[in-house]
Amino acid sequence: TARFQDADESVMMKISAKMVMEMSYDLVYTITGSNGCTASETFFVSNITNPAVGAGINGGTQGCAPLDACFNLLNFQGHHESAGYTIDFGDGSPVLTYNHNALPLQVCHSYTGSSCAQGGAYTFTITATNNCDNSVATITPVRVYTGPQASFTATPVPACVNAPISFINNSVLGFNNTCSQSAIFTWSWGDGSPNTVVTSTATQSHTYTAAGNYTVTLSAQNFCGTTTFTQVVCVETPPTPIFTLNANTGCLPFNVNTTNTSNNGIPCNVNYTWLVDYTDLPCDPDNG
Repeated sequence: TARFQDADESVMMKISAKMVMEMSYDLVYTITGSNGCTASETFFVSNITNPAVGAGINGGTQGCAPLDACFNLLNFQGHHESAGYTIDFGDGSPVLTYNHNALPLQVCHSYTGSSCAQGGAYTFTITATNNCDNSVATITPVRVYTGPQASFTATPVPACVNAPISFINNSVLGFNNTCSQSAIFTWSWGDGSPNTVVTSTATQSHTYTAAGNYTVTLSAQNFCGTTTFTQVVCVETPPTPIFTLNANTGCLPFNVNTTNTSNNGIPCNVNYTWLVDYTDLPCDPDNG
């Protein structure tokens, strides 16, 4: 229905046309007046159906990261070419956009983060849109779990024999298949002593009774597997400083040679600091 209006009247007219093909048109309506003047109006007309769409998946919808999932796209092939599609994998990754002629039959995605931190599950969504309406197909739940990442810091390092060393557990907890953040931690001290097995990230303490280099290993395990972290800890005995002089009296200018005969024990590294101090008279340099 079109309406035309001049100063005196308005005219209502009905126009009908039979569109036999499913497509979109530009309908141009032109009126020519008795004075030869024309006026035109353009209407966009779509003779298409709502864009149905479906989705399926190859394999299961739950597992440990990285979870590789391939989604089959269904029921879209007969749509008009004006249809557009968006695909959202639900994990915060960029949304994919396709026009009708470019939409593949399958899209694949690697889920690298746990769904437990986002409500427990991801939802795969494909939306088909045209000038008539839109349709949505989803696959849910997509559940992704993650393993722990073992890590620790030892302090102090180097350390002394028979002095405790603190081992700070810096591990990143993953998510089990119940979405709980828990893990089993196994400490191996590298000195033949029994392993320490705990279920918390509490700091551990260990004392070495002999000097040497020890490889400490922390294993973290949950539903998704085990990771390990190692660090070499050096333990040393205290040194005993000793030195000799080639002479301890003489006339100016007086050059003295020293010989370092210190007992370094079993060191990790040794730093030497020499200090020269002056005694009182009669060897005070300010008094001759």
